[in-house]
Amino acid sequence: MRLYEIQMTEEISASIRKARRELSQTKNELQAAVAKGSDDEEINRTYDAVEVAELKLQSLIDLRNMNKLSDYGIDVPKEMYANTENSLFTSVGGAWVKRELRIRQREEIEFWFKLVLPILALVISIIALVKKSH
Repeated sequence: MRLYEIQMTEEISASIRKARRELSQTKNELQAAVAKGSDDEEINRTYDAVEVAELKLQSLIDLRNMNKLSDYGIDVPKEMYANTENSLFTSVGGAWVKRELRIRQREEIEFWFKLVLPILALVISIIALVKKSH
């Protein structure tokens, strides 16, 4: 990854954390408005703010997932995209993206295990041979 891509990924992650905090705060405001028996207009306004925060969070998550897919060199089939403003992917597309990312992450972990474990076994064997010969 280039430095620019790392910085962009970090910015997206920071934006996602911020959006999650905002969503949580807005949901708490909605619960407080309902609990204190506010008028319907205030509850509806707060509910709309929750929906906006959820859409913002989802769009940031979709952007991060698209960046991850492009890092792995995976092309998303056209049928996985949604034709709405609310989401980048259809529900099937979102599940497909999560599945593909999970597969790639497992492959990375598997790669490192296949690399590290034989080297570790070799080092342990060498140490045992050295101790045995002395």
